[in-house]
Amino acid sequence: MIKLKQQTIDLALLIFTVILGIFSYIFNLGWIRLIFFLPFLIYNLIILISGIIYVSKNCNEGNKKRKLVFYLGLLTYMLFNVFFIDGGDIGPSYCFFSLIKVYGNGALFTHISMTSLAISLICIVLNIKAIITKKTL
Repeated sequence: MIKLKQQTIDLALLIFTVILGIFSYIFNLGWIRLIFFLPFLIYNLIILISGIIYVSKNCNEGNKKRKLVFYLGLLTYMLFNVFFIDGGDIGPSYCFFSLIKVYGNGALFTHISMTSLAISLICIVLNIKAIITKKTL
């Protein structure tokens, strides 16, 4: 019963994360995000599929490292989507659902989003590797 409840919570968190990423993408649509639409869809699909496989095959209920990597991957995925600037041509760029205007080059937001992307990709690779090899992290 506890395992089923935890799987439901993990699946709900995964779906919420992907929906948040999609909303962030739509509400902050600029020409850079429009150009990279296909990689964004592939990235979302990888997050969703690896997360569903993780939730459905979470045999190691007590493996805290694997859970930490899964949750860290979701958190950094959200940070990447929320702080990735749109790169507009005229006027300032925007991030955080078009609520924050980014004047200048937006180096802080770019560093936050790219670091989050790198950490998220590492977490995804670690989860996929653990799923394929059926070993713990």
